Amino acid sequence: RQCSLNGQHDRIENLVLVKMSILASTDAAGTVPRGAYRPFVAPAHLKGPAQPRTSWATRGLTIAMAGANSSYRPPRPPSQMRSGGPSFRDRRQSTPGVLVNDQIREREVRVIDEDRETLGVFQTFEALAMAQEREVDLILVVPDASPPVCRLMDISKYNYELSKAAKDAKKKQRENITETKELKFRPGTDVHDYQTKLRAAQRFVSKSNKVKVSLQFRGREMDLIDQGHEMCKRIIEDLGSAIVVESPPSMQGRTMNMILGPRKDV
Repeated sequence: RQCSLNGQHDRIENLVLVKMSILASTDAAGTVPRGAYRPFVAPAHLKGPAQPRTSWATRGLTIAMAGANSSYRPPRPPSQMRSGGPSFRDRRQSTPGVLVNDQIREREVRVIDEDRETLGVFQTFEALAMAQEREVDLILVVPDASPPVCRLMDISKYNYELSKAAKDAKKKQRENITETKELKFRPGTDVHDYQTKLRAAQRFVSKSNKVKVSLQFRGREMDLIDQGHEMCKRIIEDLGSAIVVESPPSMQGRTMNMILGPRKDV
């Protein structure tokens, strides 16, 4: 750092010498005779890295302060300075797209409290004063109403309500989606395998899913189609009132298919 300061002082001294040589070379009219002045070129060891253009007065002030206080740093330009925050409440947790407090630009608003009870129509600055007095936020909840509706509530609680409502809607949407689960049987399915698949069918129906029962016939098993109908009838009886037959047993090639759906009123 000391070497850098010495280099800066050398540059300033060289500039002063150049100016003095110019003044000494001027004639009575105040002009510089041709050839009397040549630009000063600093030696290579004094040049150093390229610096942004600043006035010599500012650079000299910086050097002087750096000499007086080694921890001095030049002030940041305005573009790098920290911007101001919200007027009276921290809005960092506000949901994107939700206007809060002094972000609301309407002249008057209808105000409701946290329990959605209507308090009346107020000028926006009056509603902001109410929010500040209650130590809550003024949240614009229905911007398209006339006048727009604002709610007095803490923004963190409002964000929690929004996230909870979104999760509930997503869960309800998943519940309304009906899937079809397939269970494959054979005319010679043993008792243990039959009971296992029957419990699976009961579980699927309890989750509002449909069950596709498929009986596969191979080779000479095509002569056992009547046994397939008897097995389908048995499955319907064992599942009882929890199901409704949406598609009765029917042959498609070598496979007998049947669709069972959950009963809505169960």
